[in-house]
Amino acid sequence: MLLAISVLRKPMCGALYSFEYDRRRAQIFLPINVFAAFGLKDNDVFAGKPEDEICQALSSCAEHARDHLDKANVAIKACRARQNQHSVFGRL
Repeated sequence: MLLAISVLRKPMCGALYSFEYDRRRAQIFLPINVFAAFGLKDNDVFAGKPEDEICQALSSCAEHARDHLDKANVAIKACRARQNQHSVFGRL
């Protein structure tokens, strides 16, 4: 049984999207520690039981991804603001 854990190899949203397909192939591309926090072991996840805990773990992963997206958006806005301050056209 193969257990693959790699958020870098597969973006979080893609891993969430393909979770069911990957789970059936005995692969997990989401942080296993998130599942462990809900009392799940890799074999539980592969078997698809208990469903409530798996759903909670997936929701936690989605929330984590949303937090990163929010932080990225704040950083992008800050970069754009700095660019406008240093731009010749931004001073006119």
